[in-house]
Amino acid sequence: MAMGILDRLKPQPRWKHADAAVRLEAVRDLSDPAELAILAESDPDARVRRSCVTRLSEVEVLTRIAAQDTDGETRDRAADRLLLLATAADTDQAQALAAVRGIADPRRLSTLAKSEAIDAVRADALSRLTDERALGSVARHAKREATALDALGRVTDAKELLEVALNSDHKDAALSAFDRVSAGAPGDLALLRSIESRSQQKAVAKRARAIIQDLEAAEAARLAAEEERQRRQASLLDAITHFPDAADPDRAERDLAQLVDGWHVLGFGDAAANAAFEAGRVKAETTIADRRRANEEAAEQARTRAEAFATRDALCVRVETLEGDDTLEQLVPIEEEWRLLTPLVGNSPEA
Repeated sequence: MAMGILDRLKPQPRWKHADAAVRLEAVRDLSDPAELAILAESDPDARVRRSCVTRLSEVEVLTRIAAQDTDGETRDRAADRLLLLATAADTDQAQALAAVRGIADPRRLSTLAKSEAIDAVRADALSRLTDERALGSVARHAKREATALDALGRVTDAKELLEVALNSDHKDAALSAFDRVSAGAPGDLALLRSIESRSQQKAVAKRARAIIQDLEAAEAARLAAEEERQRRQASLLDAITHFPDAADPDRAERDLAQLVDGWHVLGFGDAAANAAFEAGRVKAETTIADRRRANEEAAEQARTRAEAFATRDALCVRVETLEGDDTLEQLVPIEEEWRLLTPLVGNSPEA
């Protein structure tokens, strides 16, 4: 009983005082980590908890406060303290890793990933970033290029890739982002010209300019080829439209086949040109067929006339060779044969 009374009569430490203002003042003089931890986690006044947090180095306590404290500013101060411990040069690796693992919000994880913290801390922070904008920010502004490249490897958003290509602090990261952007929009001259003029990395601007020059050269070649194709097509169309009425059908057929093959090689034209060429082809084929038929008829007529003249020549020879006293009697059947011959019109075959 006596001891209990004495205990109650002993003066209480100021950090246990009922007045929050007194406790807040007492925090400045506290040096015991355990006492600071108790106040930081259990004091009912947020001002006291905040003051304690800024002096704590116990990662486990800070992690709990950052995750569970009811006061937003207290949670922020605990998270900032963890951030400081994770990046401090005098923090050992185990404590630094524990500190970064106590941080959950993307903004501070992004800050850690971009910092000069040890490799393990940067890698852990980056591994827990999922937001494309945060990853893009790391790819642009990480102090270490290896981290920037790792972050870039996880960026999929086209806009973020473009931002990295334009604004990354690291040449290789900017070039890698540019390659992915240009591959996703092949032949986009407007985009390439924008990157060429805006990129902070000269290497990116140079690569964009080289692609622009290649595309412009390819386009110029395409236009020249198209112009030549159209010129050749117009020539073929004119040739078949004015296809000559050739005397030699075989030669004309070969010429027509060349025109048709040439038209097919050129890949045809528009609907109107195709229709005009087809009409010319049909007309040329008709002309050739008519000429072939006319030639065959003329040849047949020439053969028939030649046979007729030959028959008459033979009768004349028979008349000229008649002999004897019965010459007149021998002439009668010859005259009969002559009268039965079809009359001839026109000159002899030799005429």
